Amino acid sequence: MPSRYSSGHSRDDAAELAVTARGEGADRLFGTGDLYSSELLDKVPADAFAFLGFQGHGLRRQLEAIRGNPLFAKGLRELKREYGIELDEVLPLLDGEVAFYARPGLLMPEFTLLLATTNEGGTRAAVERVLRRVPDQPRLRVSTLDGIVVVSTAHDPADDLGESGAKLPDADAFKDALEAAEVPEQYTGLTYVDLTKVASLIAVYADSAEVLRNLEPLRSLVAFGTKEGDEISARAVLEID
Repeated sequence: MPSRYSSGHSRDDAAELAVTARGEGADRLFGTGDLYSSELLDKVPADAFAFLGFQGHGLRRQLEAIRGNPLFAKGLRELKREYGIELDEVLPLLDGEVAFYARPGLLMPEFTLLLATTNEGGTRAAVERVLRRVPDQPRLRVSTLDGIVVVSTAHDPADDLGESGAKLPDADAFKDALEAAEVPEQYTGLTYVDLTKVASLIAVYADSAEVLRNLEPLRSLVAFGTKEGDEISARAVLEID
């Protein structure tokens, strides 16, 4: 069994929580992959207000390890019974890097999933097969771009992901947030949320002055994982004005 410990502290401009596991099985506890630096991040438009990225094979190993768990197995049976989707159809989608981002849209935010793959045709066909079995889903468009399968609510996500245009790693808010959180060049996974933009979006729909007051001081949330030997850590930093 891995040993675990956590710590948290606050400073004038941020609150921080760190959780560390050490020993055999620590990687299974966090479902983590190897250290990497996201390549998909360089595709994400600069106006994205949320990003999540990780190595899919780490999650795949975790799912394969727990598929024999009675509760998890029950959930898989229900998934197959309700939608006809089997775990073995989903696992191949997790062979490469996985990323998700959200950005402002014309009426509603746009949500996009990116799956890095060495088999564009096979991965795209698998995604479309799974989506056909999901009822009442939002309008999703599936496309491919340079070894990436793109699943999005956006009208033309491939155009947004092209080489032209500003990208998220160049955005000042993103760079400032990662610097404040002391994110290393390599990590096991990365999450970023621009809470200033999120608050602005909520303000459009929420008719509550109290909600807006509570959100106003929040600037960003950054979480990432690190790995060194048999020690694996997850750290989250909430930046506050």
